[in-house]
Amino acid sequence: MNINIYGSTGVIGKKTLKLISKYFPNIKINLLVANKNYKTLINQIKHFNPRYVYLNDPSKIKFIKEIVKYYKIKILYTDELNYYLKNSKSDLSILAISGYKSLNFLDQIIKNTDNLGILSKEAIVSAGHLFKKNNYFKKTNIFPLDSEHFSIFDQINKLDYQKNIMNIIITASGGPFYKRKFSSLKKIKFNQAIKHPKWKMGYKNSIDSATLVNKCLEVIEAHYLFDIPYSKIDIKIHPEALVHSIINYKNFGCK
Repeated sequence: MNINIYGSTGVIGKKTLKLISKYFPNIKINLLVANKNYKTLINQIKHFNPRYVYLNDPSKIKFIKEIVKYYKIKILYTDELNYYLKNSKSDLSILAISGYKSLNFLDQIIKNTDNLGILSKEAIVSAGHLFKKNNYFKKTNIFPLDSEHFSIFDQINKLDYQKNIMNIIITASGGPFYKRKFSSLKKIKFNQAIKHPKWKMGYKNSIDSATLVNKCLEVIEAHYLFDIPYSKIDIKIHPEALVHSIINYKNFGCK
């Protein structure tokens, strides 16, 4: 099996590589795509020896080539990455680029890979209508890897959910300011906002969690991923963060 990782130097990308290194040594790293963190990318090249590498910072490519000149890799420029995606096939891709930049190569990624694990909720939120219009869900197997949506995905694949589900509940921890008075939020500092009570995440996801914007994005994401009307998606504050989602069935059962 060969795998492409988009966002290899981010939190999720590094965790993915760590899991592969520890539990799946037979998986071949085919392509690593990174934004600006060339130092981490160099370490990943030395450890995993991928076939292809792309860095979204042309000024550092010459330096990387010199450092890894004895490794059998090809460093791609933007036009070369597009060509590669059009003319190759991967068994599995992980899309872990945060923000709208995850959309840059989405159409080509869908055509390139047999299975896509997607963590970028921005890709679904901003382009969910395109997922349906372009039949992305039929062109490749798409797996949501965000904890809430994966737990839903794991269950709805086992039943005809359009007929049997009454509603879906997505849980929220409440973030670091849960139960704080609104007036006290005027004095909040950045370091307080990124200190999530349960998880260690990147800055953007931490801020989105603190403002609860993250849950709004997850509702939109669930709507597109599972073709569920917004009227059947609810949010429940669950500070203990033990349950990520709940599915209520029409027969009053739940999971």
